[in-house]
Amino acid sequence: MNRYILIIFATITLLLTQIVSSNPFDANVCQNPHFSQVQLSHCLDNYSRKLEKKLNSQYQTTLKQMIALKALRRSAPLNPVSTLKKSKQLFLRFRQSACTWVEASYASGSGAGIAHAQCQIKLTQHYIELLKSNS
Repeated sequence: MNRYILIIFATITLLLTQIVSSNPFDANVCQNPHFSQVQLSHCLDNYSRKLEKKLNSQYQTTLKQMIALKALRRSAPLNPVSTLKKSKQLFLRFRQSACTWVEASYASGSGAGIAHAQCQIKLTQHYIELLKSNS
């Protein structure tokens, strides 16, 4: 159990480091330097909704694969279905907590809401890639 906690902690640390140190957002669709904060916020909200649909679609694909895997390996020590479900629950809680921290780091200043949205998008993109690479 301690090994899993250490792995989760290392993963969280790595993700937060990437968020803080990299470009705040890498989706070209919202990188218009002429956008006002309102326009950028609207663009990020739209992109975030599309990304949530992509996350749910990839999750369903991965879940189907894990159900098939479970059927093949009934005696495996770890259940791929329940661990995937738990992973998504913990990811959603982590994403909310981490992005609230990013928003708080702006001290409620200008751009705090945008930073929160960018954080959620970036973490969601990472989780989608994780699902893809392990299915």
